[in-house]
Amino acid sequence: EELRAVGGGSRSPMWNQLKADVLGMPLTRLEISEAGCLGAAILACASDTGRTAAQISAEWVKPGERFEPISSNVGWYNGQFDCYKRMRTAMRTVLNARDGEATCDRK
Repeated sequence: EELRAVGGGSRSPMWNQLKADVLGMPLTRLEISEAGCLGAAILACASDTGRTAAQISAEWVKPGERFEPISSNVGWYNGQFDCYKRMRTAMRTVLNARDGEATCDRK
């Protein structure tokens, strides 16, 4: 199981590594980062040739650089997220106790 990155941000090795670390999953950047343009080309080719979009995608969509999560970073981000969840719970309690002036339970 892995994540796939497309779009302008996928060109940044720093962002790709950060996403892999925060999510704790490998992330693979596709060779062609502009998925919208590639998708339009795949659909045009399918319309012109009669091949399915899945057949063309299997041929045209190629993985690029892969980013593995760094275990020490994953642990640090998990700890930070746990801290955030505790702070959020504490702040909800404080804000909800303020005579109904403010609430965090808006839907």
